[in-house]
Amino acid sequence: MYLFFLILLLLFFVIISVVDARKTKKLLEVPITEKVRIKWYNDAIIWGWIPVFAVLIICFTTEINFADIGLKLIDFNYTNLFSIFILVLCGVIFVLCLYQVISYVTSSEYREEIKKKLADNKDKNQYGAVMDLLIPRSKKEKGLFFVVALTAGISEEMLLRGFLYFLIIAVFPEISIVIRPLANLNFNKI
Repeated sequence: MYLFFLILLLLFFVIISVVDARKTKKLLEVPITEKVRIKWYNDAIIWGWIPVFAVLIICFTTEINFADIGLKLIDFNYTNLFSIFILVLCGVIFVLCLYQVISYVTSSEYREEIKKKLADNKDKNQYGAVMDLLIPRSKKEKGLFFVVALTAGISEEMLLRGFLYFLIIAVFPEISIVIRPLANLNFNKI
């Protein structure tokens, strides 16, 4: 059963990658309008949540539980030094991100610099054109883009770090200890 789920998940990733590559290639041939961006965002949201709901259904209908795929309460039994390090690291990252957001909102020079860099990338390769597709412009697009970002974060973590990791260890129990650094899951029941 676990091998079937593993093959199915990997097949899903391959199919989505091929479909996205084809859609992106076609999009490079048409003008990018608000309607095109909104459709792209809606498709990303839908196809991001479909596998998440599939994994949740699998958890409800099989012996795989939420803790197996990483959905469990956080354990804060770390040393004080580790906790301080993580808090400082998160604080620095937060300040850097906040600085960029504030700079973008308040400085027209910064916005022009970013705009110029994006235009340079757009002319150099197809990824710049894809960036043109992804960058929201209207208020509606920005709202959808926020949902796309949230969807990507949740679905990727759940599928890749949760379900895929669980399946690899379940299918290949003798896998190297290097591959399973934090796996304190009980796989004897599998």
